[in-house]
Amino acid sequence: MTTERIAVATISTANYWPYTAVLLESLARVCPDWKVYVLALNELPESELTANVKVLKAEDIWGSDTDLCHARLNVFEWACASKARLLRFLLKDSGASLAVYVDSDIEFFSPPDWGCAADASIVLTPNVAATEECVSAAWERLHLQYGAYNGGFLAVRNTEAGQSFLNWWDKRITRYCCTEPSLDIFSDQRWLDLVPGLFDGVVIDRSPALNVATWNVRGRELRVAGGPYLVGDQPLSFFHYHRVRLGMDVESYLSEVDHHPAVCDLVEGYLSRVKRHAPTVPVSTQRHDQQADGALLPPVVYRAIRDTLAEGSLSFDSGDVGTGLNEHLRQKSFANERLRARLRVLAYHSAHAKHSMESEPDIDRYQRSWLHRMWVDLWYFWNAPRQTQIPLNWVARSEWARRSRKGLTTVLRAMGLH
Repeated sequence: MTTERIAVATISTANYWPYTAVLLESLARVCPDWKVYVLALNELPESELTANVKVLKAEDIWGSDTDLCHARLNVFEWACASKARLLRFLLKDSGASLAVYVDSDIEFFSPPDWGCAADASIVLTPNVAATEECVSAAWERLHLQYGAYNGGFLAVRNTEAGQSFLNWWDKRITRYCCTEPSLDIFSDQRWLDLVPGLFDGVVIDRSPALNVATWNVRGRELRVAGGPYLVGDQPLSFFHYHRVRLGMDVESYLSEVDHHPAVCDLVEGYLSRVKRHAPTVPVSTQRHDQQADGALLPPVVYRAIRDTLAEGSLSFDSGDVGTGLNEHLRQKSFANERLRARLRVLAYHSAHAKHSMESEPDIDRYQRSWLHRMWVDLWYFWNAPRQTQIPLNWVARSEWARRSRKGLTTVLRAMGLH
């Protein structure tokens, strides 16, 4: 076992705590010498597990930008956008030479073998590490949207190259991180594709014992060998329980991997361990991206806000939020002409992205051409709630009726008929 000082961090919320708790238990059992941190994006429930864990608040990582994050990012995007800053914090706060990020839906079974990464500044793990793990060319094409390397497990050493990577990555995921790959750069992951070409000291750890998940298990010799899980002749290091949740349709999930015996065993055991940490009463913590009716604001809203803030056409001051954040943002979407135009054009573009020749929607064309504006508005007011989950109270169909009458009047006047 390595004597190197290692710090590991994950990100959690109140709703996600049961899964985080299983990760923490596995780390305590398998990697007891690692210093463990949890970034809590909202208030976590009290637990004995946190006694030997340093729990960080969002303000510890984001400082005065925390409220701005609420306006720019949904919870998933915020968690992804926090990874670079969290790793940078670990290297500074823990005194560790190696900082590791781990998704909360991972469980460890044996320590990772850092042999191939002994001198690396950046360690990445591929989503698939052999052609046998890929289902088909069509499957590979789909997965290219999400990136070649998995953002759920990576390590950075406290070197010049490691720090340069974290600074570079932070700027990009803070600006562009998005839940929906057809709408913008997917989460933190797509940027990792560029890392081996941009930075020195990058090691791609292709060990089949790392990051085993449903998307690659077909090509890995995962099995239960009288107790421990093995991948080939190696002990399984960790399994990534992507999309495994309490109350899920387990049968449907397992059918995706043809009821792989080891995966069935892993998922069944994992859910029983998660259930032990589930709250006896529903968690009442309100998500910042959740509306009063429980519905979440869609990714297109946050992309429109990010882009408009970035070009300087919109400002956000948390001191102005007196009606609640989401209501404040809704009012901004009506009052700010540029944000209003961008939201409508982005919604239209995302709904038609598969059939569009434009890589980016043209906001200026919307504002310049009344005919194009009428067409987009017509679609937006009647189809956006259904096709892009724009909340109905963000659409204001009465405004469309008013603007339609105004546009029709303009046309009739031009024709000399009014």
